[in-house]
Formats: sequence, structure tokens, C-alpha cells
Amino acid sequence: MNAILSKSRYLILMAVMGTLMGMIALMVFGLWEIYNILVLTVSNHSHKDIGKQLTFAFIEVIDTFLIATVCYITSLGLYELFIDDALELPGWLNITTLDD
Repeated sequence: MNAILSKSRYLILMAVMGTLMGMIALMVFGLWEIYNILVLTVSNHSHKDIGKQLTFAFIEVIDTFLIATVCYITSLGLYELFIDDALELPGWLNITTLDD
């Protein structure tokens, strides 16, 4: 039973891979949205309220990038807690307990 429980920690790899894939998808989506915003801005001939539209559009993209960052940090934290605690991370990102 002890061997099964010690090997079951590798099930966390599914969560690590899932959050990494989510982070990559969100980053690509965010970059795509920035590209679309810039193309629409350049091609938009009416400049009425363009600043307000850009502001709201970029706030949404920043939210996407922040969620991607949370996915990345979660992935690193899960990996470090359950798989390999020798992962070289910056000091502020060392995770030793679930509270971290």
C-alpha cells in the first residue's frame, strides 16, 4: 500500500500538464487578441471613443495574461510540492507547503 501511495503522487502530473497547457492556450489567445485589437484600431477610420475602446480591450487582455500567470505559478507549485522539490526557481517562488 505504501508503494502505491508514494507512486500516486505522479497523478499530480495530470494537473501540472493541464495547467501548463491552459497557460499556453491563454498566452496564445492573449497575443491573438492584442493582434486583433491593433489591426482593428489601424483599420478603424472613425476615431470616436477609440481610447475608451482600447482601454477596455486591453484590460480584458491583461486579465487573460494574469490568469495565464496564475496557471503557470500553480503548475510550478504543484510540481515542486509533489514531484521534484529540487526544481530551480527564484527565491520568491519556492513553495514548500500548500499555504505557500
